[in-house]
Parts: sequence; structure tokens; C-alpha cells
Amino acid sequence: MEAEKAESRKQVTIERSTKAYYSTTSLLKKLGYEYQVIVLKKDIIEANKLQSSELSIPLATNIYEIKRLLIVEDHPRAIESSYIAADLIPEFYNVSLENEPLYTILSEKYNIDIDKSEERIIVAEASKSERELLKADGEVMVITGKSYDRNGQIIELYETVSVCDFFKFKGETIHYDK
Repeated sequence: MEAEKAESRKQVTIERSTKAYYSTTSLLKKLGYEYQVIVLKKDIIEANKLQSSELSIPLATNIYEIKRLLIVEDHPRAIESSYIAADLIPEFYNVSLENEPLYTILSEKYNIDIDKSEERIIVAEASKSERELLKADGEVMVITGKSYDRNGQIIELYETVSVCDFFKFKGETIHYDK
């Protein structure tokens, strides 16, 4: 696993490899950090046009909208939003998200193992609610993506908004312009 823990002003930075994906809470747990997950929202909604397209499901299909605030070592570090088709995770409304990583719950309760993810990363101006929740001014890192199971089925559409120094990425490239 390519991750390290570093403390800057008593705040945690997680190094993530662009080759391997680990859920943030799984990494924090493995690295021994104290963290708390506060569920801000867990509702069933109808998929809008973008969500249905990205999840490859019909428009207005019931999906879970899950929004969590991740506090690490007493500092709010990220807001994680997930969208998952409700028919994949029956009775999910009764599942507690505070104590276990989402992917652990999907694996253990629903036999859904996330095999790969595709992500895009940008830096953007924080919205008012993001500034309030993250206690941050200025810019935030926004990671959007999709997670797939071993059969290539799209399981989750997600967005993580974090303070800019929460993640650092390590990658490797191959040059083709020889």
C-alpha cells in the first residue's frame, strides 16, 4: 500500500497512489488515525439525468444519496457524497455508516466488492456550506468518480470535497514521445 501519514499543523495528509485505490476511511483506520464520520444525509432520491447517465440506470430510478463529513484528529477534512442505486443495497437505510467504511459495508452486507475506480481531480473555490463544514477558506480539492465491481458494473457515483492539503497524489508515467 502506498500511503504515508504526515502531520502538518496537527492536520493529517494522506498520500494516495494513482495506481491503487483505497477508501479514505480504510486508509485512516489502517494508518491508526482517530477519525469520526458524521452522516449529514442519507436519503432515497430519484436519479436525475446526470446521475442516471453516470450510473447507467433509467431516469428517476431510486438511488441513495449519502453525504458524510469526515473529521480526522479533530479537524474536518472532507465531505464525501455517494450515489448508489437503491435496488443494489436493500434495507440500507437501517445501516449505520458511522463506524465502518462504506466499502466494508458493501462487501460484508451486500457482497459487493469494489474492484476499480475512475477519478477526476480539480481544485475549485469552496462554496459557503463547504467553507462552514470544513472550516476552510478559499479553495478545496474536488475528486469526482465512479466505482465498479469485479463484473464491471457501476456501483457508485461519488464526490469528495476536501481541504487541499488532505490528499497528495503519487503517480508514475510512461513517456511515449520517443
